[in-house]
Amino acid sequence: MRNDDTRKAILVTGASSGIGALSVRALALAGHTVYAGIRQTATRNVAAVATWPASALTTNSTYRQSS
Repeated sequence: MRNDDTRKAILVTGASSGIGALSVRALALAGHTVYAGIRQTATRNVAAVATWPASALTTNSTYRQSS
C-alpha cells in the first residue's frame, strides 16, 4: 500500500472480467481508491466482486438507452 501522496481515485469500467477485473485488483492492492463499474453485483457477478480487495468499491451500473 502506498504511504505517500500519490494515491488516486480511479474509475474502472467493465470490471467484472478480463483486463477490467485485473485492473481493479492491482490498483486497489497498490493503495488507490478504485470505483469499479459492474452490472448485477448481487446476482451474475457476485463471484467477481467477492475476489476483490476490500478497498475496491463497486457501482452497480445500469445502461439506459435514451429515447
